[in-house]
Amino acid sequence: MFEGTSALAFSPDGRALAAVSHYEYKSNVTPSSPGPARDIRAVSIWELAGGKMRYEIALGRNSARSVAFLGTRYLAIGCQDGSIR
Repeated sequence: MFEGTSALAFSPDGRALAAVSHYEYKSNVTPSSPGPARDIRAVSIWELAGGKMRYEIALGRNSARSVAFLGTRYLAIGCQDGSIR
């Protein structure tokens, strides 16, 4: 079982960092978080100066593959199915 960050992007102004969480289950042992809670992953946006999370976007497990800031107001999320959110 592995949980961590699979993609990062800095905002153009250097004030924020977007991180895509990742889940990989490689074992035959039961995951520690049974049920739908283990299927929720997120894109988190962090304020770098204070180290605080500003936003969190909940997504299906491993649906997000990449992330990029479009200017300082928008965030693009590249998804596993080829779509961009």
